[in-house]
Amino acid sequence: MSKLINEKGIATIMTIGFVVLMFCIALAFITTSIIEKKSSLNFQSIAVARLAAQSAMSRALAQMKSIDTRLPLHDKVYSYRYENDSADSESDRAGETLKLINALSIQINGTDYVPVSYSGTDTPFAWIYNVDTDRKLISRMAYVVITDSGKLDPSAVLDSGTTSGLHPSEINTGIAANATNGISGENNREITMTTSTTSKIIGRPGANVNEIFLRSITNSESWFTSTGIGNYAERMSMTNSDGTSSTGATSTYLLPGNRWADYDQIFKAIEIDQNDITNFKNLFSVYEPAIPEEYWIDVNSDGIRSMSELYSRFNLGNANWDSLTISDIDIPWLQNWKNQGGFPSASDAKNQIIANLIDYCDSDDNPTTDYSGSNIPTYFGLEKVPYVNEVRIPLSINLEKNGSGNKTWRYHTISIMDPGVEIELVNMYGSVPDSKVKLTLYISMRVNGTESLPSFIYENDLFPTPYSFLSSGYQKQASTFYSLDGTTAEKYNVSSLPLEAKVDTLIVEVSSSTTTQYYDYAAISTPSTAEWISLGNIPDGVWQERYIDFQVKDPRQNLLPSDWEVDIDSSSNGTLDELNPKNSNFPSSFSGTDTDIESNNIQPYEISTAYIRNAPMKSPWELGFIHRGKAFQTINLKQYNTTEGYNDGAGGNSYSDGDANILDQIKMSSEDSEYGKVNLNTQNDTVLRSLFDKIRIGSDPDNPGWLTTYSITNNNGSDTAAQISSTIRGFTSGTNLSTRAELLSNSSVTNKLTTLSGQVNDRTQEEVIGKFINLTDASPGNVFYVIAIGEAIKDVGFGNSTNFEVFDSNADMILATQKIYAIIQRNPIDNSFKIIRLQYVTE
Repeated sequence: MSKLINEKGIATIMTIGFVVLMFCIALAFITTSIIEKKSSLNFQSIAVARLAAQSAMSRALAQMKSIDTRLPLHDKVYSYRYENDSADSESDRAGETLKLINALSIQINGTDYVPVSYSGTDTPFAWIYNVDTDRKLISRMAYVVITDSGKLDPSAVLDSGTTSGLHPSEINTGIAANATNGISGENNREITMTTSTTSKIIGRPGANVNEIFLRSITNSESWFTSTGIGNYAERMSMTNSDGTSSTGATSTYLLPGNRWADYDQIFKAIEIDQNDITNFKNLFSVYEPAIPEEYWIDVNSDGIRSMSELYSRFNLGNANWDSLTISDIDIPWLQNWKNQGGFPSASDAKNQIIANLIDYCDSDDNPTTDYSGSNIPTYFGLEKVPYVNEVRIPLSINLEKNGSGNKTWRYHTISIMDPGVEIELVNMYGSVPDSKVKLTLYISMRVNGTESLPSFIYENDLFPTPYSFLSSGYQKQASTFYSLDGTTAEKYNVSSLPLEAKVDTLIVEVSSSTTTQYYDYAAISTPSTAEWISLGNIPDGVWQERYIDFQVKDPRQNLLPSDWEVDIDSSSNGTLDELNPKNSNFPSSFSGTDTDIESNNIQPYEISTAYIRNAPMKSPWELGFIHRGKAFQTINLKQYNTTEGYNDGAGGNSYSDGDANILDQIKMSSEDSEYGKVNLNTQNDTVLRSLFDKIRIGSDPDNPGWLTTYSITNNNGSDTAAQISSTIRGFTSGTNLSTRAELLSNSSVTNKLTTLSGQVNDRTQEEVIGKFINLTDASPGNVFYVIAIGEAIKDVGFGNSTNFEVFDSNADMILATQKIYAIIQRNPIDNSFKIIRLQYVTE
């Protein structure tokens, strides 16, 4: 019995154990099922969140691509949803707004990427909700595009070896002694650079972005001012001509002509301190593409920048100027010229201005003109030669009676002796070629308004021996000839004789010593423009002096009769008797409104823009030296013509309207695109201060970047660079520049750039403008960070306290979140977009 009982006990225990086992198995199964179900739900939620984030990223890219107008630099691409403001409670909306801003903020490798901050419910951002057929929430998504443009390109502003050590980051090594006008010991000699093995440029002429000066950057970026291994700017550039790195450096440096691939490469090379990464990224961007050297003409007048409306800029640094003609100068602002200036037509004025540009840049002294040797030219380019400034014709006149006594009618013999000519040339440029002068002179004479006398005719080389000009100033040359012997007698019934003269033709040609090329041509008077001039009454028996004096206002504008004024006097009323006097019609002051602004009481050769390089330009500043086809006017870079703008057919008009539009149509190299152009739409104060830092005012045009007594300073305070930066940012924060020249449409900006210390005349007032503009662009932005977020949501359904198709923060549940971070590069040529980095971010 006991055995039976034991067996039953064992059976019971086994049964219980089996039951327990089955329970455990069942429990394990249930637990596994629950886990798997939860895992499945979690995976599903993650998948939903990821799909939502991917959809948000796609929407962001599609919105960027679909914008045909100029995409603004500031954050304008983001998720947006129209909704009824009453759909959510005020507390819900305020809370969700803050959550969304936080959700769209991420940190990558120690750098924070944060959209523009907004307070409370005042935000442009919104969630985009996805619902099922029952209008329950499945997920929501949001995105924002953060523009990274408007920063400096470290591969471009720090020359990366192209100049073999002559780069803006160079420390005080005395390298400037190798450059033209270099001064050993000069504090700013680190801004010496070279354009070739033999051609060196000092400072900031505005030709290349490697001029941008970084060593004055202070405060949070003070690591650029240190020397040796601590100077990141120096460590990003090679300093040895053999390509080796600086002394003490241990990292691999960028080879000449190469570019930094990404931040990882550059940070490794310069061994950056972790605390400097954010500041570095705030100043530099390594992802900027090359900016096409193109300008925009809004052919359709629709405000949309189409690829078919972009045209290549004209290269002022062209080495082939000697072979260029008027039609080769493909600058629309000049080719579409609308103002006739001092010429009969706008077409003639256009040809004259373009001829002046060609002759400024070519290497010879042969003017660009339509003169063939026998015709009167319609344009005659300004070369670096002496110009005709004044012509005076002195006449000695005597009247003798024939017969005696009191008679009603008396005969007189008129004698006109020594009708010589005096010509004054002015040298405005210092060193000019030897010159000789040819005169063509026809003078008609008459008495009593009807009786004609024989004409004076003179056609010959007046001064066949060339004269050498040694320096700027005047040179008088005179010749006397005899044309009328006094044998003509006429009958008059008065005792005094009214005499008139008409200078039918007065042409002065200045040529080379061999007359193989002409230097200057002045058609002072022609048969179609000549008028009778009264010489007054001539008394009996007394030799009288009469002077016909022609003077020009601006010697650079002396081609046409309309450029000259004539005076008649019985005494020497010209300025030829004494050298170095100004012509009587030369102004004592210059308004700066319809003429260039100049110092008072100067001589013609002291005009600030009186300069011709006879070589390609070194700086866009020199465009302002080109004579505009009217007295005392040169290309006006100080003012932007808003009426013409960048419309189809836009061209130069009146001087006061301005010509700054031309600055968008020129470049300084043959490159089709350039890296590192500074985006003028930027709000980055440090970048703009660097753009203007160390620009000199008062440079000699021979070396347009050369050191002077005044330069723009950048000390992070109330200094000049900071003031300019603030003014520009104040203008562009409320608008989006379509072209770089458009910056000068703002009067506050132009006032700031033209009223600095030392800007006392036209040349200096345009100096800063000409020295920064070519280093810039007005891009819509080419590098963007896109942050997209997706969230899977469990909707509690429709209750009395919940709303349709919105997230109720106190009821609905967020199941999963996925963020995506992407770096997008826009191709500025075809407006295509390229994802150069895509990263899924889990927080």
